[in-house]
Amino acid sequence: MHWVELKTRIREEQGFWSAFLFVFLITLGLLGLGAYSIMRTESRNAVSQMQLLQAEYSVNAGAHFGLNALFKGTFNSQTETTTLSIGGASVILDTGWTDSFRRTMVMTVASTYGKAERKVLIEFDIGMRLRDKAIITTDVDNGVSARDSLNRNDPNRLVQKADSIPGIKEDSLLAWATRQGHVIVGNGTTANIANNFFRPDGKTPNVYWVTGDLLLGGSDHIAGIVIVLGDARLDGNARLKGILYLPNKKSTLIHGGGAPTENSIEGALISHGAITGTGSHANVKHRPLYMNLFCDNFQKYSDKLEDNMNRWIYI
Repeated sequence: MHWVELKTRIREEQGFWSAFLFVFLITLGLLGLGAYSIMRTESRNAVSQMQLLQAEYSVNAGAHFGLNALFKGTFNSQTETTTLSIGGASVILDTGWTDSFRRTMVMTVASTYGKAERKVLIEFDIGMRLRDKAIITTDVDNGVSARDSLNRNDPNRLVQKADSIPGIKEDSLLAWATRQGHVIVGNGTTANIANNFFRPDGKTPNVYWVTGDLLLGGSDHIAGIVIVLGDARLDGNARLKGILYLPNKKSTLIHGGGAPTENSIEGALISHGAITGTGSHANVKHRPLYMNLFCDNFQKYSDKLEDNMNRWIYI
């Protein structure tokens, strides 16, 4: 076939090339649409994965925040619901007790970020909240009543025959007393213990370390955090505003007297020995300000959350 004849036949096949071009353009369009659909799917998957990771991060951060706050007393250990915002995620903490002694708590933490949600359930032992108590002893309390901050009798503020007393940083107490020049060799009296709970700055508590007994007469008034290695005796109208802590198995005798509305101790009494009250009234009134300062500075907490944890499960 000659070249001229071939060109003539190609020109006569215009319909074929039009159909070919049309099919080619449709194929390109379908490929482009498929690529766009794949890109959209990948984008949605990336966003979902990002939201899931953010929810995962936030639920764990919320759980650690709640646990640390509970152990340090900055978060109410009563049953409650708290909402936080962490990294743009909404985090809800629900707490509740599993036992009547309020020693084992369950915390449910739910984190929502976009459409992603993560939940974790934690069961842990918080133990005794020392800061909530007016009187606590590993021995017996015979005749000394506990009162709340409104001066009402409150048996829940009293713990006797405790298995143990929450850890106290006795080395820190001694260090504070040493820096303040308040280490008393021998007996503690109004001659060497002042009647001011706070230092001149109005924020730092006075700390006294008494190597002997604490002996207060009928009209003696003292204040501060007082650690007594021996026995403690408060007679008649004697008053102590602050924390009386007996780290050894020594006795405390409070001979209540004076106005019935007054209290022998305003703050707390923490002892490893027996407590005895005589006279017309012998009371210890809980003072949250004093106990919070004491616990914030001198109560031991576990550095590892897992030491207190029973379960940590995702639900």
